[in-house]
Amino acid sequence: MKMIFTLLFTLSLTVLSANEISAYSKSFEILSQKPGCTGAKVFQRSEWQDFFHAAKKDPKLFEFLLSKFPDRGTTKIHICNWENASQGLLAVMSVEIITGRSWMSYVGDDPEIRNAVKAAETHFPRHSPLKKILEDPKCCRELQNFFRRAYHGQKQLKRPQTQNHRRR
Repeated sequence: MKMIFTLLFTLSLTVLSANEISAYSKSFEILSQKPGCTGAKVFQRSEWQDFFHAAKKDPKLFEFLLSKFPDRGTTKIHICNWENASQGLLAVMSVEIITGRSWMSYVGDDPEIRNAVKAAETHFPRHSPLKKILEDPKCCRELQNFFRRAYHGQKQLKRPQTQNHRRR
């Protein structure tokens, strides 16, 4: 029953109005078209930090970012020594910062994602296997769910009744 309730709650968050999508899309588009480099800590800029702060508080903004994973559109954010990030890669990088989890820390049953993580651990560029995952609808959904669980798990830790319990 708890799983069903959690699923219904998550699904309710995914329904975004056209105005919300437009506002989120515009913000993300503006940020993604400002030249920068991941190695030069582009995400430390105040406008990115404001965006991440907002997404930590707004589940609909977070869901918008998840919806961007399969997007192959171009950005002006450079991944050092390789290429500019796609909109999808940039969304994954954003979600990693928001949740504090890397896609390479994936825990789940999808063998394709597990194999991509192994490949990324031993080969460069590390984002190449991720690009393949984002192109596969099934794997992309699984990765979105991995981050969704991480996001909502963090939210649950902040509820008053659990603040006295520390993770070990």
